[in-house]
Amino acid sequence: MPEAMAARIVGEPTRWEAGARLMRADSPQAWATLNQTADAPRDNREAIDQCRTVAEKTVKPVRCPVEIRPPRA
Repeated sequence: MPEAMAARIVGEPTRWEAGARLMRADSPQAWATLNQTADAPRDNREAIDQCRTVAEKTVKPVRCPVEIRPPRA
């Protein structure tokens, strides 16, 4: 219940959006880092899926080449 109250207080429609707004307001740099970190798996979904398949078949760790974008300004 406190989470729903927080969402209402900050004026966001969902608890998820309220949490994001609070994190962004508290630490813009940490928020930017979190978002950049979340981009890598999304941007490399196909390569990661292929590497996961190989790892499952070989039952060994595999190196997985990924592309990392520069931070958004």
